Amino acid sequence: MIIDAWAQHPTLRHSQEPIFESLRRWTKREIPTEALPVAATIAAMDAGRVDRSLISAWVAPKNVMISNDEVASFVAEAPDRLIGVGSVDISKPMEAVREIR
Repeated sequence: MIIDAWAQHPTLRHSQEPIFESLRRWTKREIPTEALPVAATIAAMDAGRVDRSLISAWVAPKNVMISNDEVASFVAEAPDRLIGVGSVDISKPMEAVREIR
């Protein structure tokens, strides 16, 4: 069994983030205008022969790129393939504790 210990299923908000502009130039891809379906991540896992992936939320310094609720929805779509990993903004400790609870 192959397990990817750190993966992300990008949200549209994440995919449109300006910090990925150099990656888009390198891959010759346009800024996406539609959300990527979870099925695309599962297809990429299949192509790489990955059985399970830990799908991470991502709290960036400026915003939430991939929320814990979004990760939960991705896992709900493919519970036999995806394992959710939460994230919090540690610069806001009280909000972080509330999110964890």
